[in-house]
Amino acid sequence: MKKDIIVTGSHRSGSTWVGNVLCATGELLYIHEPFNPINIKTNRAPLNYWFEYLSADDNTERQESFMKYLKEYKTFRPFMLPRQLLQTEKLRDYAGLILQQVRKLFKERAVYKDPIAIFSAEWMYEIMNFDIVVIIRHPAAFTQSLKSVGWFHDFTHFTQQEKLMVTIPSVYQNDIDRILSDGKMKANIIEHAVLLWNIIHNRIHEYRQKHPEWIFVRHEDLSNNPVELFAEIYNKLEINFSNRARSYIKKTTESSRQSKLKRDSRSNITKWKKMLSEEEIEFIREKTKSVSDLFYNNSDW
Repeated sequence: MKKDIIVTGSHRSGSTWVGNVLCATGELLYIHEPFNPINIKTNRAPLNYWFEYLSADDNTERQESFMKYLKEYKTFRPFMLPRQLLQTEKLRDYAGLILQQVRKLFKERAVYKDPIAIFSAEWMYEIMNFDIVVIIRHPAAFTQSLKSVGWFHDFTHFTQQEKLMVTIPSVYQNDIDRILSDGKMKANIIEHAVLLWNIIHNRIHEYRQKHPEWIFVRHEDLSNNPVELFAEIYNKLEINFSNRARSYIKKTTESSRQSKLKRDSRSNITKWKKMLSEEEIEFIREKTKSVSDLFYNNSDW
């Protein structure tokens, strides 16, 4: 039996693009970020934190509540539409909500796109039997992307999850404490991005060692050689790599116009070199070296 798929990794790593490419043939249902805390209100999610951590050691009630919640994304629920539409601010999103419900009647398999689920990926693999796709992104590119949108991270969402903190190396626990106690560090988005990249990609490295059967792919490699690499991913996930998929990949990687899903993917790889100062790049490289050397070499800098 073909499995549902979770596309995860760090946020700002191209997971939305990858999720949409995997759904380009029309075979699979696309599900957007069930672990995003916005769903506490809109979908009554059993979430408490950004980057919620689930494990097989959690009590049965907690695990069952998440299993039910995630399965509901594939269930036709027309009775949910009135509440979702009332909470939707933009009229242009109404049609999408309605169409998403109708699609559930015809698609058995789904792609859950959710970088916020990165720390729960192993639970989704072991307990819910998902196929796992993990996207890796260069630390400078990740940092530049967070800086461009002004996304700080509230690290109390880590410290308040005791089980998650146990899994984070002590060196990063100490860095979290320093950011939370030092006003200058708390206000420095480069510090936030570097620490978050280290924690997430250290976990990805652990996954890669423990689960070689998962699919791990660098954003840069996908951007450089999208058709060939996506063909391989399609094959591993048992999705038909059709001309429709090939056409969608070309459309989203060879565009001269920059948008959420359309861009010149090759030129986007090193955009960070123009957007960050030499001092910022050197700081990022030094602070991430112990982890980034596991994924990138000198030529990638």
